[in-house]
Amino acid sequence: MKSTVTVVARVGIENSSTRLIGKEAGFQDAFIYRYFNDKDHLLSQAYISENDKLMNILVKAIDYENQMIDEKPLEERSAYVIKTAWKYLTENPDICKFLVYYYNSPGFTKYAMDDHKKWLDELSDLLYPTFRDRDEAATLLYMIFNSVYGFAMQVANGEHPNTEETAERVFRNVYTAIYACYERTHRQEEPAEQS
Repeated sequence: MKSTVTVVARVGIENSSTRLIGKEAGFQDAFIYRYFNDKDHLLSQAYISENDKLMNILVKAIDYENQMIDEKPLEERSAYVIKTAWKYLTENPDICKFLVYYYNSPGFTKYAMDDHKKWLDELSDLLYPTFRDRDEAATLLYMIFNSVYGFAMQVANGEHPNTEETAERVFRNVYTAIYACYERTHRQEEPAEQS
């Protein structure tokens, strides 16, 4: 699977072939067909595997911060989770590129979207204690993923430096949306003032 990630990160989804992937792995591409039906099957399984790793990291980070919900402010808890994802993506640029390329390919919708949605549902459930609205949490998650992936891709492509300053700038932009969602969901709970 590592060779699949490396090749896709280097040449993109369309230009990846089982021949290139096999060559990167050091074996004939025919060997791939012992385990995978075709290139689409290989790509989808590689995506699901890499996405599972990232999502497990996020589940652990959110679960940890949920234990601190009464001790730490929202900004501090959010920073830990966002910076955990940021660190993983920027320290693994091939994985970042692969996840983004596959997410934006037709194969994602056909082969991996249901698995991805299950993870987002789990993350939304974990965010419920903070936002108290699963639909708002799900929408917020999509926005966060798109923002963090987009900026991490810019770092992977050399458009931005991989520095603490860049990480902080990304967090500040994302936190603006997190705070707005938090305010909106908590305002909905407050009883209307009586005249």
